[in-house]
Amino acid sequence: MTLSQKVRYIRAERLLSQQEFADAVGVSYSTVSRWERENRKPQARAIGKLIIWCKKNGIDLSDVEENYGEDKK
Repeated sequence: MTLSQKVRYIRAERLLSQQEFADAVGVSYSTVSRWERENRKPQARAIGKLIIWCKKNGIDLSDVEENYGEDKK
């Protein structure tokens, strides 16, 4: 599953709008929008916030961590 698919799935599962999800994760609405549209490669800091939020909420993002966790440039 791509990051885009995973974010949309998590939001749908939690019944959250993009703005509500952004607020919960601690990123901007535009960041969530870009994640879902795959406009740009996500920045490590924002992905870190997503990973932390998901861990706190019992959501497995190990596949996302593998793909993005190492790229901190």
